[in-house]
Amino acid sequence: MRVSGLSIILIFISLTSFAQISDTLKVRLVAGSEVIRGATLIVVDLAPPTGTITDINGNATLIVPRNKDIVEINLMGPYVKLKIERPADSVIFDLNSKKAKFYYQNKRISTKKQIVKDY
Repeated sequence: MRVSGLSIILIFISLTSFAQISDTLKVRLVAGSEVIRGATLIVVDLAPPTGTITDINGNATLIVPRNKDIVEINLMGPYVKLKIERPADSVIFDLNSKKAKFYYQNKRISTKKQIVKDY
C-alpha cells in the first residue's frame, strides 16, 4: 500500500483540527491535605464515554471537547458535577470545601463551589 504526501497532510490537518475543538485539562483531587486516588472522571453527555482515573498522587489528565463543560467525578460515596471554567488548563478540586480552583497558565482564574452529592 502506497501512502501519498497528500494523505499524510490530510491526516495531520484532521488531527490538528480535533486538537482545536477540545481542551486538555489537568485535574488534581484532594480532601484537605489528603489526595484522592482512584476516582473516575467522565465527560458528561459524550458518546462514546470518555474518561480517566486519578493516579496515586490524585492527578488525572482529561481531554474535554469545547462544547462540553460538565465532568462527573465518582468517588467511593459522593460524586461531583464539576462545571469547567474556560479558559482553564488545570483545576484543583477539594472535596472538603467543595470548591474547584481553576488555573490558566499557572494563574488562578476563578474559584467556584461545586455540586457534591451522596449516592
